[in-house]
Amino acid sequence: MRHIITISTVLLLSMSMRAQVKSSGTAEPELYTIKQSALAHSRPVSFSVGYPKGWRVSEAGPPQVGESLIMDDEPVCSFSPRPSRSSDNLLAPVERSEIIIWRTGGATAKAEAEKFAAALRQRSNTQRDLSPIKTEAGDSGYVVVSEPNLEKGHWISSDLFFQAGAKGAIRISITTRAEDSDMRENWQRLVLKTLRFYVTAPESVPAEHISPEDIVQDSIQLVRTGTNSFLVRWTYTETGAERMLALREAHRGKKVRTVVGDFQRLCTISEFPPNYAQWKESWLKRRTDKFFGVTEDDAKLIMSGLKSK
Repeated sequence: MRHIITISTVLLLSMSMRAQVKSSGTAEPELYTIKQSALAHSRPVSFSVGYPKGWRVSEAGPPQVGESLIMDDEPVCSFSPRPSRSSDNLLAPVERSEIIIWRTGGATAKAEAEKFAAALRQRSNTQRDLSPIKTEAGDSGYVVVSEPNLEKGHWISSDLFFQAGAKGAIRISITTRAEDSDMRENWQRLVLKTLRFYVTAPESVPAEHISPEDIVQDSIQLVRTGTNSFLVRWTYTETGAERMLALREAHRGKKVRTVVGDFQRLCTISEFPPNYAQWKESWLKRRTDKFFGVTEDDAKLIMSGLKSK
């Protein structure tokens, strides 16, 4: 009897969630907006797009001080049905309809779409379509429609590629169950109707330059930490360490532009801890610093900027 009740509960919750997903396609959409400068991210994106009303928005965490969390197809944000508190655990494997926006690269949207389609075929996914699309605002792109090779259920995905120059390059992935193809097409129409790209004005912030003269040259190290993730670490000279601390003391709690050769990153200098005097004395003995989680291209720029010519 307990098993019958449990199964019935899951089925009812699944039906409730699917009803919520389908009804969201007819309600007035909500609007998501993100505007990044070239200093905030090495691949900034600036756009707004509509999503189904009442859905949950999840954003990728921003880079921390000294970090660049950049890798191929990094997620910008995602939209998914908001489950009730009683169904948080039960429905996770049942309803996977979602919209995910990714940060991409490539010279053109067509090139990215073709590369994506080729990768799908290598993974035994079924590609159903690759064709040009255009937003209501006039931005051109390409869409790849495919059937993901998933263990549970039959799913259909539409992946929309846009390359808008300085406004950013993105992939919008829309996934629903195969029987909900009308809903997927409605969401695709919603994206094409509401997507708008923006040009973001550059931020005016003080610059923090790190020069080869500030660095103990034989201390520079490059360490791979992931597929396209690297750590660059070094030790300051005594003079360089004093200069960097003075800059950070002057700008604590504020945004600064850290510049190393041709590499630059916007970050916020954190407030100092209560025991700052003790920490400062200890740090001046080791004088180390690093960039963690940078891409291979950024790591090469940092290494070049740190080393004496």
